[in-house]
Amino acid sequence: MADHNAPSSIDGEPLPADIAAELSGWATSEPPAGFVDRVVAAARGPAAPRPALRRRPLAAVIAAVIGVAAALVLLRGSTGSPDEGARVIVERETISLGRRGVVVAEAGAELTWAISASGAAEVHQSRGDAFYRVEPGGPFAVETPHGRVLVTGTCFRVEVLDMTVSRQTWIGGVVGAAVAATVVISVYEGRVRVVNARGQADARAGDRIALGAGAAPTRLDPGATTPTLSALEPPPPESATVAELRRRDQSHRGEIAQLRARVQALETGAAAPEPPAPPDHRAGRRKILDLAPDELAAMARNCELRFDVPGYGIEPRLMTDRAAAAAQLSADERAIYDQTVRKENAQYMAALRALYQELVGGDSENLDARALMIEIMQKSPSSDVQAARKRLAEERAGLAAPPADPRTQSVAERLFRLESAAGTTLEQRLAAELGPDKAHQIRAAGWVGGDDSVLYGCPD
Repeated sequence: MADHNAPSSIDGEPLPADIAAELSGWATSEPPAGFVDRVVAAARGPAAPRPALRRRPLAAVIAAVIGVAAALVLLRGSTGSPDEGARVIVERETISLGRRGVVVAEAGAELTWAISASGAAEVHQSRGDAFYRVEPGGPFAVETPHGRVLVTGTCFRVEVLDMTVSRQTWIGGVVGAAVAATVVISVYEGRVRVVNARGQADARAGDRIALGAGAAPTRLDPGATTPTLSALEPPPPESATVAELRRRDQSHRGEIAQLRARVQALETGAAAPEPPAPPDHRAGRRKILDLAPDELAAMARNCELRFDVPGYGIEPRLMTDRAAAAAQLSADERAIYDQTVRKENAQYMAALRALYQELVGGDSENLDARALMIEIMQKSPSSDVQAARKRLAEERAGLAAPPADPRTQSVAERLFRLESAAGTTLEQRLAAELGPDKAHQIRAAGWVGGDDSVLYGCPD
């Protein structure tokens, strides 16, 4: 309810119209008789000689009124300052970190943060997956259970995994150098330094750092995948028989022997034989290439898209020794691959940055491909994203015709078209130089540093 008795002047001088209008919107009530006198007397304590009244300048009065109004706004409608807070994320949420940036947190993440008056920011991420975009303005640190990420201005991702490693993971050596890694930091733009009591590691765009209990930060190999960790074997039930306990004991002894051998090899510097490159890094995942018509039709019913994107970014991922050996590439063929990837990367990144500029704006030259894509998706209306999935899935299945001019479609749709065509375009360019069989072989094994994407879900 508006207060129609709000003052329109102070000390006989009229208030500016905008301030008077603001004050008129506040509801007030008359205080009890003598309330003001009692408050003033209590605040002053023993009576003291009253100083002579002097007229306050209008500017000071206006400043005081604005200050009171601002305080009332905070009391009336505040839900917490972006300069400090805490969240347990139920579903994906974009959180403002005041003037220092934003964090996109996935379901299950737990965050607390505080930003000082000087701009220094401290974030505690105890679990979950979060993407950060940091603006300049002072020190910025993310504290994880096993170390700190120190940032000056960048885009990066922190994944705090459950500390649960299965027997198969240990024996198979899936984790590699980061045997007990429970935190993985992926850098998309700029630089970060990861530190803990055991050491430190610096990372720039395209690098990933693993952190584990009792281990120094370790840079992961560009071709390594984040280990999928399953639950530790639970303790035996009270009803377990002696024979079952003996089987468990024998299994655990085998695990201990394997781990001791690995520790001895690390301590003595013995080089363990490098495991052979898997014939297909996509084993056990959804099929991406060579989809049959019936598979495409089934995917269209679920508005599902599957595509592969080469290792594009600020700097493209070039052929590795292992991948070249697996594809039996000569030195000349490897040089052709790298040259083709560099050329296609430049065109892909130019198109991706143009979409970013159109939708988001601002400087994009120092943003890596994933950071650009994430921001475009975050800023795109969900209706555009869902409609784009539906249209492209139906086009692939032959159930709909492409638009006459794709440039008139939403940014989200043009992003999907760019990403879903990237792998095919690179394969075609390589086929012209290396032959179609060799080009398809390289693609089927997985682009170096590339990603497979599966998107699905139809509009409600």
